[in-house]
Amino acid sequence: MATLGDKDAQVALGDMYKNGQGVQQDYKVAMDWYVMAAEQGDAYAQCNIGDLYKIGRGVPQECPRAMQWYLMAASQGLARAQYSIGILYELGRDVPRDFSQAMYWYLQAANQGHAMAQHNIGWLYEDGRGVPKDHLQSIGWYLKAAVQGQVSAQYRVASMYEHGRGVPRDSSKAIWWYQKAAKQGQTDSKRNLDSMMERMRRDEDKANLSHFRIVAISGEAMDIVLGSPQDSAP
Repeated sequence: MATLGDKDAQVALGDMYKNGQGVQQDYKVAMDWYVMAAEQGDAYAQCNIGDLYKIGRGVPQECPRAMQWYLMAASQGLARAQYSIGILYELGRDVPRDFSQAMYWYLQAANQGHAMAQHNIGWLYEDGRGVPKDHLQSIGWYLKAAVQGQVSAQYRVASMYEHGRGVPRDSSKAIWWYQKAAKQGQTDSKRNLDSMMERMRRDEDKANLSHFRIVAISGEAMDIVLGSPQDSAP
């Protein structure tokens, strides 16, 4: 089918050679199949060609060529291509670094539910890159990504609840999100979670000690009022 011009079959063969599934991994052959499909307007193939140019697999690494292919796919509404363009602008990969353009393309992808684009918008708002710093907007976008399981967003949400950035400080919500991220192996979340739990144990110990002191002082005061047993008449 692929040799007869079926673009879906061409993409499938490209994926097999790119990933080494059932065949010897060969990025150059993968590229050849993707190009056949891309020339027929397949957005997924166009985006994959962009990926191969960006990382230099099967072809020389050329981010400007990657951008050209990403733009073809992005113009068809492919969220992954839109996100990839945002990355190139945010990092300045052989294009002028432009946070406003990065935000524009991230928004195109994020509005289609792309979790990493949502996370990156949150980061741009948190750091004030390309937009005014806005912690409320930041945590809103982080939450969109976090509920999809995006681990970095889960960590950022937890941190913002822990420190009260954009939301009221809330230790229980911070712990909940740190736990979600830690279960996915996010080491900073595990460390922060352990630190929070240790602080809470220390605070609880202090509270218990203060309670015992109050009880003891109250007991001494009551002894003074009523008279201690040893002060009583025989």
